[in-house]
Amino acid sequence: MISGNLTYKDIEYFFVLENNRELSLVPKEGFKEKSNAMFYAPLANGIPGVVTPIHPIIENDYLVGISSETHEKIIMIPKSYQIGRFNSVLKIIIKMVIKLNRKDKIAKINFYSSELNYIYNTKRTIKSFNPSKEEVDLKLKPCDVVGIKSEEFEIDGRKVKCNFDIDKVFSGKDLEHPLKIRTRMSFDFEPTDDYMFIRKIYYIAKKFIQFLTYRQNITFKEVYTSFLNEEELYEKNGVVIINDEFLIAEDEEIISKRFIPLDYVYSIAHNILQGISDNTLYTRHIPLSYDDTQVMTESSFVLTTAGFEWEFSRLFPEGKRKKQARINAEAIVNIELIQLEDKYRGNNGRAKKIINKLHDFVDLTGLDANLDYTFNQLDDITKDFANQLYGMSDEKVIYKDMGHRLAEQRNDFAHGNLNKDFTDLAMLDIIFLERVIYMMQLKRLGLDNYSIKNCINDLFQCHMIINTD
Repeated sequence: MISGNLTYKDIEYFFVLENNRELSLVPKEGFKEKSNAMFYAPLANGIPGVVTPIHPIIENDYLVGISSETHEKIIMIPKSYQIGRFNSVLKIIIKMVIKLNRKDKIAKINFYSSELNYIYNTKRTIKSFNPSKEEVDLKLKPCDVVGIKSEEFEIDGRKVKCNFDIDKVFSGKDLEHPLKIRTRMSFDFEPTDDYMFIRKIYYIAKKFIQFLTYRQNITFKEVYTSFLNEEELYEKNGVVIINDEFLIAEDEEIISKRFIPLDYVYSIAHNILQGISDNTLYTRHIPLSYDDTQVMTESSFVLTTAGFEWEFSRLFPEGKRKKQARINAEAIVNIELIQLEDKYRGNNGRAKKIINKLHDFVDLTGLDANLDYTFNQLDDITKDFANQLYGMSDEKVIYKDMGHRLAEQRNDFAHGNLNKDFTDLAMLDIIFLERVIYMMQLKRLGLDNYSIKNCINDLFQCHMIINTD
């Protein structure tokens, strides 16, 4: 529990923050009436003593208080900006808390998680390890040898750098390991007190790990902020706490095995981060947990096919190349539609709207054709994974048929035909499509075919031998 003082809209409050989530604001002496006035407004007719209730919201992005116990600066970002009330006490649900032990601006934010310890494996810091019955001889590499710095990317026009290194913590306390080795992912930027910017970095960092693990249930064990001191060195000045409700903890076995190692993608890490920042990298289909990857539902099917269409438009901006016969047929139909437009011009708006939609339909290449086109274009990457996946069920790999089945199943769900069960082949098709979406994304972001194959092999545990091209 944290308690202290806070001012909002020129009203002074005592605040109590329970579990870094439930914020209670008690108006101080002389401010109770002004605080209560937020919930009522006089009627328009001005009848004395009669008021109408209103439902106020927090008008600031965040609230700032000072802890009475530690004198820390407490930044509280609401989950819901709706203000509740019990008697004179205001109630607000908080999503993120930033505790700063000094007023210096934030110049760096550091993340630790179990996933990071494998993604950028902590074992790389060990120079030699010679255990014996009497003693253990452990030698570690210097910090500057095991770190990786990515190129810059931008968040809302601000330049940010993402770095990975191995953090070593020594402890002499009882019942604690004397040495703790863990991976740190950090973002550094121009010093700022824009806490919504810090919030955005937090979610970009989380989505980055979600992308590398193909699941959403990522938990940071520690997040802390740093400032630049007078010697231009980073010094810790605060912690960040997030309230993730309904988060299912993942098994360590899954955390340790199913991920894309940073060694494969560090050259494009800044492109992945930029795609997340710009919201151009599709991640909505990523399941909540590993268990959810083992179950296919109507909604997850539609989200996955939507992911393909999103990435197709970016990997192939000009779309699928059409045969000359198709182009000629479209030209004939479009001429007929233009003549219909002239016939109904100015006197039938509904007919014109229908004709415009027909124009769009004529120019549209179907999902099945786009799937077939993509599978063939990426055949150097897809074929070995397709042969392995379908071969386990003694099925032949025919890209055209795979695209047709996926499109047909998607159309059934999109038009409300939910009574049709998944066929065994449709299940194989969507599993394959999940992998193809990653192939498309990594290809678009600049990764070579050999590294893409290794990424897919490790992330989806295909257990294939990847040969160099």
